[in-house]
Amino acid sequence: MNLTEAVNRLLGPDPLQEREMPYGAKLKSEIPKQPPKKLWHVTLFASKIMSGGFKSRSMLGNTLAVLGGGSSDSVSFTDNREFAAMYANGLRASIASTHPSFDPWDLAAWGPLLKKYGFPSAPMSRVWEWKEIEKHKARGRWSIADASFELLQGYSMETRKFPLFMGGSWPDSILRAKLSDVAVLEISSDGPQWWDYHSGEKEFRIFDVENIGRAKKVG
Repeated sequence: MNLTEAVNRLLGPDPLQEREMPYGAKLKSEIPKQPPKKLWHVTLFASKIMSGGFKSRSMLGNTLAVLGGGSSDSVSFTDNREFAAMYANGLRASIASTHPSFDPWDLAAWGPLLKKYGFPSAPMSRVWEWKEIEKHKARGRWSIADASFELLQGYSMETRKFPLFMGGSWPDSILRAKLSDVAVLEISSDGPQWWDYHSGEKEFRIFDVENIGRAKKVG
């Protein structure tokens, strides 16, 4: 028995090697793009993450009250801090659009709200028409949160300057959130070893969530 074999026997099996990883997970060394030292995550519920650490959707019981459409066994991060800041401001604008003082049916109100969070003006009347907002309003089928979602989704497609929140249960998540709890969280990429990378979204998905270190609030 050589020294390496003796050390491995003493330490026991590597839990990462013994663990059955979800479909799509790869060792960090195998993903097409290596993560930088720092990565960023945008959340509606920063206080819970800061106190209890990151949790995947499956760790939370596969609840729909989360954002994002990635794997339920991973947590998503971006290597683009400007992209993260845009997502955080998008969440803030989304929450503000469901406040009782804001009327999403009032097209004139959208310009100041979007400008407040750094987004350009757009012809919301065109969004109103092609999303058939008037028809749904007349039928009374949409809640305020549903109307806000449809208008912001249309605005996103129109301008390409606003993030699309397609995954999870958007209205429920937004209605439960507080502006003060929206944040950009920064982590070190040193700890985790199981990853996937999606270039279109500039997104790194971490599967061994328990190895993510403590986050720092940066925005």
